[in-house]
Amino acid sequence: MAGERAIPVCGAIVDFLREQKPDVMLVSPLIDAASEQVDWIKAARASGIRSAACIASWDNLTNKGLMRVEPDLVIVWNEAQKQEAHEYHYIPSNKIVATGAQLFDKWFLKRPTRERAAFCARVGLPDTRPFLLFTGSSSFISESSAEVAFVRRWIAALRASGDPTLRDVNVLVRPHPYNCHAWDPDPLADIPGAVFFPRRGYNPIDPDNRADFFDSIYHSAAVVGINTSAMIEAAIIGRPVFSMLAEEFAGTQEGTIHFHHLLPENGGCVRIASTIDEHVRQLSDRLKDPAAAHAETQRFIGSFIRPHGIDRPATPVFVDAVERLAASPAPQPQPAPSWGFAVRPLLLAAAVPGGIAGWATRPDPLKSLRKRLYRTRKTASKKWQKSVIKPLRARR
Repeated sequence: MAGERAIPVCGAIVDFLREQKPDVMLVSPLIDAASEQVDWIKAARASGIRSAACIASWDNLTNKGLMRVEPDLVIVWNEAQKQEAHEYHYIPSNKIVATGAQLFDKWFLKRPTRERAAFCARVGLPDTRPFLLFTGSSSFISESSAEVAFVRRWIAALRASGDPTLRDVNVLVRPHPYNCHAWDPDPLADIPGAVFFPRRGYNPIDPDNRADFFDSIYHSAAVVGINTSAMIEAAIIGRPVFSMLAEEFAGTQEGTIHFHHLLPENGGCVRIASTIDEHVRQLSDRLKDPAAAHAETQRFIGSFIRPHGIDRPATPVFVDAVERLAASPAPQPQPAPSWGFAVRPLLLAAAVPGGIAGWATRPDPLKSLRKRLYRTRKTASKKWQKSVIKPLRARR
């Protein structure tokens, strides 16, 4: 954070904020690598404007990047994320508030669009028997062709099960919208009772696709995945959720911190097996005892998604937190640190090919430094004016 403080604040953003005079500025999620939102928080601090970072998803604080600047408030989902913000991003505990997961509020209210028979016909299932839903993961978690091989191995284990319910169960696979290239041509065409839908890449926020996604979970007997937020959505809808560890996904399952939130020993609701045979046994046992699975998902939802009460939506709690921030005394404008000017040449030299040594051996290093600093600031100013400031002013 000290190095970031030494970098000059973008004057164009400061001018815009001082012109608009917002009571609070919210950004999300702030932690992306090279996030331009850092410049907005720095400008807000320089202008004496309250700022807050809103953590958008369950994995943001552990696998996206670091907060390189400290806002006045960080809004997270739950106590686990509150601890992550404090331990990994060095945000003081009194600047973190847990409100629940606002983006999932709609899942508590949503209802199926189609009756079961109509849905099964739409996605190509052969009949209305119970079906298991496999939800695909992003390419960051599982490469598409590796996921296809995994699914085929999984279905083969179901077909070889001693439990007749699993042996004859239908299977619906829903590939991730941005990780589906290996699903064309159809890799399940030779497996009876197994289909994938949608049949091509799709827009996940399109209303029809959203409805299909909800219906696929709602009508399923259980949901299986590698490591995806669809597991959380399935828990909210009340379906038992399963996963199994696989060597090819070790780095993106046990190798990620957010995956451990799903483990029962950490308050999670996902039954995670070490082997595919253990997974099949877990499926068989859990499907025979849906009440136990429901109780487990409810405990998880009550701690991870709605820590203020399962029946209390997170959005109003979030609004209350923002309003409290708006009502608090505005921070004093924070000037640039006096030592920043001395540090900037070192930061700039580190960014030059060859590092400080390469910069220092140039014929006129000071002149080169001045030119580079001028070009950097000029380019940044033009970029902000064109891509951020002008569009925002045009909307007024």
